[in-house]
Amino acid sequence: MVSESIDEYKKALTHSNNNDSYSRVGLANINYSQSVQVRGDVFKQEEHLRKAMQSYFGVLELDDANCFGSLGIANVLCEYNKVHEAKEIYKLLSQSEPESLAGQNANLNLAHILMNENNFEFAVNLY
Repeated sequence: MVSESIDEYKKALTHSNNNDSYSRVGLANINYSQSVQVRGDVFKQEEHLRKAMQSYFGVLELDDANCFGSLGIANVLCEYNKVHEAKEIYKLLSQSEPESLAGQNANLNLAHILMNENNFEFAVNLY
């Protein structure tokens, strides 16, 4: 099923001259998801995270206001334990796009980070 999704996203990119940000985000999300699934294998995880990050940056090169590209970058940064940088992106997204799905996901991810930092009062307010 994943390979079928990848094929469809690649077809869409081919037909759009690689200018379809939706397909780029989709491919990046697949790579990110696969990185989570192979956490026990550092080399495979790194490969998927690198591909995801490249794809998310590619999305932002096409559309610098793409919230899902920014959200994906923050998620990958968390995987690299760059939590401070990810928090800043999550804050920006949750403030600038509070009603969008990307903004809501950013808010939830920010709450999870605050919980991990034992900052329960602020985390509860975000949930």
